[in-house]
Amino acid sequence: MAPKLASKHITMPPFSHLRVCLAAQILSHSVAAGISAMVTLKALPPEAIETAKFAEQFDRLFNCFNSSSLTSKNVIGHGITASSTHASFLEQSLEWLSQVQCNNTSQSLPCLEGWRLSISCLLKLWKDLRENLGFRYLLTDRLNQDCLENLFAVIRSKGGNRFNPEAYEFKAALRQCMVDSVMTSSERQNCKEDLDSFLFSLENLASKGSNAAIRNRLQQNVPRNLHMLMMPTAVISLSSVESNIVVYIAGYVASKLSSKVCTGCKELLIGVSDFASKD
Repeated sequence: MAPKLASKHITMPPFSHLRVCLAAQILSHSVAAGISAMVTLKALPPEAIETAKFAEQFDRLFNCFNSSSLTSKNVIGHGITASSTHASFLEQSLEWLSQVQCNNTSQSLPCLEGWRLSISCLLKLWKDLRENLGFRYLLTDRLNQDCLENLFAVIRSKGGNRFNPEAYEFKAALRQCMVDSVMTSSERQNCKEDLDSFLFSLENLASKGSNAAIRNRLQQNVPRNLHMLMMPTAVISLSSVESNIVVYIAGYVASKLSSKVCTGCKELLIGVSDFASKD
């Protein structure tokens, strides 16, 4: 009835890492449907239907807090809109969580308190975005700190896993990440891709616009933006060693960015690297 479940979902092996996906697979619609079917077949007692309702309720909460598009095959898995049933469902879930009790204790579990806090914040956030800022929808999958954690994971990997870098070391590692690995995440990242990207595809953006003035303004801004990235130190005042360093870095940056930028940026990058090599 639940082919995805294994013994590790219930009894974790020794020295196992915490994995949220295992909990999400237990509290899922497929498990709830399997329990309901077993109750119908009288393979489980009738009281097990409450466990199925518990799993189904959390499955819908997971879908509600992980919406990434305006359409979804999952129940309440789409973005929040003014006409959707998310608000009523969240209010009902808030009342339901306040009634959940744990055996052998009068105190509520911290995770249930966290869910109530998250639901209250989401309801207030959507109300503020809709009424005061004119938002037409809200994709709850974007309400996370994955982009920050991915950045810190890349910085932490620079220089031998420094967990407590000083301010100078952090600044140096951040600059290095911005040069060579800001557009790629670590293979051992703990979070999924955060969907952010650099605005290097100006050529594609300009081709989509029907207004010629927009395309001209974008092309004029490319040299100005690249000029802001140039070294403030005059090249003529550099020593021979420093000049060789500039030539090497310019060629390396141009080769790395040549496949990720528009035609205008590529020509300017090649021109900057040629100018550095000639000088």
